[in-house]
Amino acid sequence: MAAVLEAICAERGGALEIVKVNAAEHGQRAVALGVRAVPTFVLFSRGQPIASTTGSIPKTQFERWIDTELARTT
Repeated sequence: MAAVLEAICAERGGALEIVKVNAAEHGQRAVALGVRAVPTFVLFSRGQPIASTTGSIPKTQFERWIDTELARTT
């Protein structure tokens, strides 16, 4: 998934940023974000979590998820 995320970020000209958090090392933060499985992806907008999804997702589906969730915040 790292390669997929990096490709999406590169294609969007830096409009997105990837931040990886080790749930084992940062358990309280993971719990606060509702992480119950790995991998979990949390999408933030303006510093606030707006959506999350779990599991490996094909690139096109992941892009659709990002676009749909970001559209809800505008």
